[in-house]
Amino acid sequence: MKNMLKYMKIKMYKIDAENIASKNNLKGKISKIMEVLILKLLHVEDATSMLEESIKKAFATKGEDIVNNNILAMHEAISNLKELKITHEYDETISIVDESVINMINERRGNKIPVSKLMDFACGRFPGATTNNEKRNISNIVPRWIKENCIECGMCVLACPHAVNRAIANESDADGIPFIGKDGLKYSIKISEKDCTGCGVCASVCPGKMGKKALEMVEKTEKVGIDFDAIKSVNPLPKTTIKGVALERPLFAYSGACAGCGETPYIKMLTQILGEKLVIANATGCSSIYGGSTPSTPYSIPWANSLFEDNAEFALGIHISYKQKRDRIKHIIKETINSVDEDIKELFTRWLENENDFEITKDVKEKLQDKLIPKELNDLIDYIPARTIWAIGGDGWAYDIGYGGLDHVLHSNENIKILVLDTEVYSNTGGQSSKSTKLGAVAEFANFGKRTVKKDLFKIASCIPNCYVASISLGANMMQAIKAFNEAEAHEGPAIIIAYSPCIEHGIKTGMTTSSKEQKLAVECGYTILMRYDGKYHIDSKEPDFSKYETFLDNEVRFNALKIKDKELASKLLESQKENAKNRYEYYKKISE
Repeated sequence: MKNMLKYMKIKMYKIDAENIASKNNLKGKISKIMEVLILKLLHVEDATSMLEESIKKAFATKGEDIVNNNILAMHEAISNLKELKITHEYDETISIVDESVINMINERRGNKIPVSKLMDFACGRFPGATTNNEKRNISNIVPRWIKENCIECGMCVLACPHAVNRAIANESDADGIPFIGKDGLKYSIKISEKDCTGCGVCASVCPGKMGKKALEMVEKTEKVGIDFDAIKSVNPLPKTTIKGVALERPLFAYSGACAGCGETPYIKMLTQILGEKLVIANATGCSSIYGGSTPSTPYSIPWANSLFEDNAEFALGIHISYKQKRDRIKHIIKETINSVDEDIKELFTRWLENENDFEITKDVKEKLQDKLIPKELNDLIDYIPARTIWAIGGDGWAYDIGYGGLDHVLHSNENIKILVLDTEVYSNTGGQSSKSTKLGAVAEFANFGKRTVKKDLFKIASCIPNCYVASISLGANMMQAIKAFNEAEAHEGPAIIIAYSPCIEHGIKTGMTTSSKEQKLAVECGYTILMRYDGKYHIDSKEPDFSKYETFLDNEVRFNALKIKDKELASKLLESQKENAKNRYEYYKKISE
């Protein structure tokens, strides 16, 4: 490679763009830094002044601080650009060891994959958990655990968008501290630094001890990547507590979601609570892109992606398919129970008595695999374990394009569950307004603020017979979110959880590092409400302090931008939004009494 660079007289330069962006409160935003350097290297006259004007025009509605930060970062980049000297000549032989299909795609050598290697994928299935091996090593800023300040709450684990932080409990961890609540165990927080995006959400939510946090963000050039599957960990606590859920192994890890993503912690929590019982039908959108972009698969459970518009129906089809196959299994078992060996008969009886218990039915399947059972039952053996089907997608799907199907599924009275990752905007396709977008929010197709109120999906769903409904915001109350997931799963019938999800499209001025705190503020000021409906209405959040409403709106560019564009219009629309929030709270407060 070096020989080629010298022979072709290619110059190489380096710039620590990530660090410059972070110092200027532009974490992860390096486009203007790179743009000015390219123009400078191309000897474009007046490149700096041209870019300054471009920045002022592009970011005018985002606030003066963002404009100034970009200009400062641009000038700092110019003064820190360094040329790399090619000093040694040698022949470099690249030895490719891993010729697997997954690795070849990752190395952009897909055009060299022979058809013979693709035969294993002809059925449409792809291996899970491939992201475990990627170790992208993309951030030099990673969290460090300070054990003497740790209270073992587990909040950092639940808040981590990429499952990089893990709570570990075992008897032999040399780095651990005594496990609170179980003698003989050691507790530790372990961090796979090579998988970390450096978002800092974990450190942001850490309560610490005596004013000192147990996690701090530090700069590291040499980082470790941890194989958590090789680390023994036990969980002596129920999956109804923060610490109990945090100790469960997530079956969704190292996705390609944005740093600080507000959606992924909900999915990760769902996998921690339900484990291998879970089957996911995913609507197209952000969650399908970070959930299954070949060959990166963050899931260790069955997952399938439908179209944007029909995910609810897709999930219902999977559910009915499972149901019919298990009904057939039940019929076969009842028909043959008296003609099989005694040990098989005992397993059949155990299955009939516990057909909806995943752990028991999974154990029955494993014990039947090596036994002489009816051929038709053997063909259906993968359907012996009980499963639960969850449809997952964003508000563009649930409120807009897929709403008709969602309404149909919720009215089916089938035992199917739905998780709406509500960012209040079409996040994946560029920030277009949806029916979930709030009045006055600036988005694509609502350049001067959306003129209609947000659709109340909670109210609509709670009018459907036998439908469980919950509204959650993880950063505001983790226990309420855990309670909602457990109740939705236990409910005999359809259930829907609406999860408030901060997104980079919101333009949180303090950055996605504080996305969890923004969820908390959203609830405190009355922007969103924590509540559940199980035949009765339950408000789980405190009486809102509407005096904080303006603070919440001012911290997000999607609302603040309208004030810059048209102050009078902003005052009118955002004040109406606040009044709507007050009226909505009073409505639910009244019917929950």
